[in-house]
Amino acid sequence: MALIDRAVAVCPEPLVCNQVEYHPYLDQTAVRAACRAHDLALVAYSPIAKGSVRGDETLAAIARSHRKSAAQVCLRWLIQQGAVAIPRTSKIERLSENIDVFDFELAGEEMASISALGRPDGRLTDFGFAPKWD
Repeated sequence: MALIDRAVAVCPEPLVCNQVEYHPYLDQTAVRAACRAHDLALVAYSPIAKGSVRGDETLAAIARSHRKSAAQVCLRWLIQQGAVAIPRTSKIERLSENIDVFDFELAGEEMASISALGRPDGRLTDFGFAPKWD
């Protein structure tokens, strides 16, 4: 991605991560590739799409097979891609749920099904001051 290439080129210090909105409904394939090319960690904010993953039938079906929640499946999907997920919660009971994602693994078909939910226009947070994403 041109913006990541430019940031790396003009920054006087090494960049180590790129924090971006990333969840199953937003295709971030290009960002992931650019981060890999520049050895940047990808940090995913809004990893459960502001809670909307909870009502998703694809995620729910995968969750049932693992005895997990749709949010846990979503977080696991991100982790298996090498992303760092930073979920937010205002409910204490969700804290332990958010960390309980390391005792199962998603199969390749499950990963593909979740990735297929992504769209280029799936962004939920688009600030007016944000650059035009490439």
